[in-house]
Amino acid sequence: MPTAYRERHDANTYTMVADVVAAAKASAAACTWPHSLDRKRAAAIMHRFAAAIEYTEDQNDQVIQGPWVTLKRGKGDCKSTAVLIAAMCLSAGRSVKLRFVEYDNSQGRHYAHVFAVVDGRAVDPLLPIGEQYPYIRHLDMTL
Repeated sequence: MPTAYRERHDANTYTMVADVVAAAKASAAACTWPHSLDRKRAAAIMHRFAAAIEYTEDQNDQVIQGPWVTLKRGKGDCKSTAVLIAAMCLSAGRSVKLRFVEYDNSQGRHYAHVFAVVDGRAVDPLLPIGEQYPYIRHLDMTL
């Protein structure tokens, strides 16, 4: 994939994720969490919850499901799952970032994965809580 296309593609994905999270945050506001829920526990609860969602491979369509769709279907790719985690944790008053990570593989270097970081802890349902695959660089989007 040519570098210029990859950069445009990555920027478009970033913008789409931001738009969906903004809409999801508004709809997730009705969700209530216990006020005494500590930071590590909030991240752990969302990690277990999201890990139960069936991971589907991204087919380069760059469609991001709203959290309500991911919940209804019980499956989603990394973007849809990250948005679900972010919306739920934002509604609980947690500090949330989306971390876009760049890898170097047979297709070259490009941002190929996204997951939530809740109160400083990686919440990637593909890995144990707090863990991240080694990557070249990352771009954090604070929500």
